[in-house]
Amino acid sequence: MKKYLAYILAVAVILLNGIPYIALSDGAGADEERVPKSKVEKMEEEISESGVTITVKRVATGEYLTLPLEEYVACVVASEMYGQFEMEALKAQAVAARTYGLARVGDLCDTVHCQAFATEEELREKQGDEWMDKYWGKFLEAAVETQGEVVYYDDELASYLMFHSSSGGRTENSEEVFPYMVPYLRSVKSPYEDDASHKQETQTVSIDSFVRAVNGLNRKPIKETDVQKMEITARTTGGRVKTIQIGNNEFTGGEIRDLFGLASANFTYNIEDYHVIFTTTGFGHGVGMSQYGANGMAKKGYNYKQILKHYYTGIDMGQVTDEIIEKSNNTTGPAENEDKASDKTDQKTEVTTTEKTTDQKTDTNTSEKKTDQKTEVNTSEKKAEDKTDKSQKTDTTKTKKTD
Repeated sequence: MKKYLAYILAVAVILLNGIPYIALSDGAGADEERVPKSKVEKMEEEISESGVTITVKRVATGEYLTLPLEEYVACVVASEMYGQFEMEALKAQAVAARTYGLARVGDLCDTVHCQAFATEEELREKQGDEWMDKYWGKFLEAAVETQGEVVYYDDELASYLMFHSSSGGRTENSEEVFPYMVPYLRSVKSPYEDDASHKQETQTVSIDSFVRAVNGLNRKPIKETDVQKMEITARTTGGRVKTIQIGNNEFTGGEIRDLFGLASANFTYNIEDYHVIFTTTGFGHGVGMSQYGANGMAKKGYNYKQILKHYYTGIDMGQVTDEIIEKSNNTTGPAENEDKASDKTDQKTEVTTTEKTTDQKTDTNTSEKKTDQKTEVNTSEKKAEDKTDKSQKTDTTKTKKTD
């Protein structure tokens, strides 16, 4: 009888929702959903006929690849997020990826220096047929259901939509991590990171190794006794180590993080048995959107617009303008010399705007990529309460601000 009632309920849900997915189990406790092949083919056709393209530099070969904008977005989301993540989190990543890509037309590359990108064929080769069959449709859907949507700040594309794997509970102000202040990259709480990896991780370094590593930074030499007396002198708004005094030198938390390969600059330490024991929380630089936090918000019922507006202060969202589309369609190689130098400087300072979800994909991302075998509960195993208004998908030829 119970089975019969469950069957009736399932049929009712299908009738109400239009059979958007076939539910699957993912072995990690999440209800996975597979987009039907017919829908995948329809989305791919829609994307190929959109007439909007973007060009990305393949760093390994130096060649430039031009492809449909929304295919690029789907490929970036697949490279940056876990397939198990909630659809609303994937959509938030899609809008951020589209905005970032269009803001870098002419200087857009395929590494985490910009944002990670692999073609559909490369993803299939790397992840395998089973993974692609299971998740590719979701990445396409995230792109198609937000088609043409971008983020604006003061009526300009928000070109620094940075993100990271997990914040440890609070994100950072941009100027406390990088050398520049961006008004929409403000410190905010990120309360829904329960599924995040890299919590309270420990890393042990012998004191002699610590001294050798620090002295390799070509500052005033330190001694073992200096390590015993080192002290965290300031923390950022988000709780990361801002400065730490070691001997006669003051280092940033970021320097120590990079030097010892720590998951985050949000660390404490103890000195025991001639070793420095670091304990870290979070993964990545902590600026902008927390991917695990976005996934947690999606699980709580927030839609992608609410997620983006939470992590990026004071932004607006709307359709990409005809002017931006025209520039993207007409740019099939490197940017002209005019702004190239200054733009490169921006990108350099910006460091990986992406710090990928952490175990992500192959952990190569510098952005610290997920693993999506993603087993990645990384963003945390997607579920999709696609509560977003699909009707807002509007044509990419419209002008902005429809939100």
